Amino acid sequence: MDARIIKTKKAIKEVFLELRKKQSLEKIKVKEICEIAIINKATFYKYYQDVFDLSDKLENECLDRCQLDVESSSALFSDPMAFIKGVPAFESNEDLKILFRGRENLLIEKIKARLFSLYETDKLSTTERIKLYFIVNGGMDTLQQLTTKGISKEEIEAVIAELILKL
Repeated sequence: MDARIIKTKKAIKEVFLELRKKQSLEKIKVKEICEIAIINKATFYKYYQDVFDLSDKLENECLDRCQLDVESSSALFSDPMAFIKGVPAFESNEDLKILFRGRENLLIEKIKARLFSLYETDKLSTTERIKLYFIVNGGMDTLQQLTTKGISKEEIEAVIAELILKL
């Protein structure tokens, strides 16, 4: 890829993240990004349809960098703690915090979709498919809700792993 393209996209991303720290996604305007990044609107539109497209692409790039450890994904049913430890700490990623500020539920849904994508659900038995959906949906929701109530992530993970083994 051309160095100018890389530099331009980097400038757009940096400006967008700075604006996103202070504003909701809906309030950010292409014109503002272009003025601060010192590019024209045609350049912006060469790479992105609008601010929402930019946000979506940055979200997906960020999630790709947090890619799940695919090897540990096979351990969900046999060694759930290995599976849980293979899921990176999304909450420590600053860009994700900025991109999904005020839209944390969307982040959870995107993470769930990525967890489901590790499995060819059509090849799972009905029982395995039910367990998978129960574990991913229940586990993510439990983590999200209980970490805000002061229970440590490690304690929640240990109990979830113990429960999975009993399924």
